[in-house]
Amino acid sequence: MSSRTSIVTPAPVVTRRLVSLVILVPAMLLCLAAPSPAQGPGPNLMAYLNAPVADVTSRFGTPKTTQHLASGDTILIYEWSRSETEGGYTVSNAGPLYPTGLPGGLPYSGSPLGAARQYVPMQTVELPCEARFTVGKDGQVRDISWDGGGCFSD
Repeated sequence: MSSRTSIVTPAPVVTRRLVSLVILVPAMLLCLAAPSPAQGPGPNLMAYLNAPVADVTSRFGTPKTTQHLASGDTILIYEWSRSETEGGYTVSNAGPLYPTGLPGGLPYSGSPLGAARQYVPMQTVELPCEARFTVGKDGQVRDISWDGGGCFSD
């Protein structure tokens, strides 16, 4: 007498799982691909290279400072800042009990290994920017330089 063991999953359960995957996978991909509304795109400063000065002033308004050079060129200096929120997560303990090999630990992955965790509180940081547009005598932007972490979105 032969004993046969068979595990058969009922068709409705398989169908429900497939439908769930068909719906959830594209939804998850859309969430990953969509930009965060909190971080709007920063200005593409290099788009203004060789552009008329009117394009710069229409986008950024009146400069905070204007410098006139002996060569006849003018430097328009703009300043702004953007805020960025960081933190609100836990990291593994980088101390001697649970060495990770990386300073500050690794982001929490839900692993039961290395149970000691440290919470990194959420904080908002202001990122300043100073953008300088050098405008030639002909009214065209000849050079662009900037300083600060707030000039571009990441």
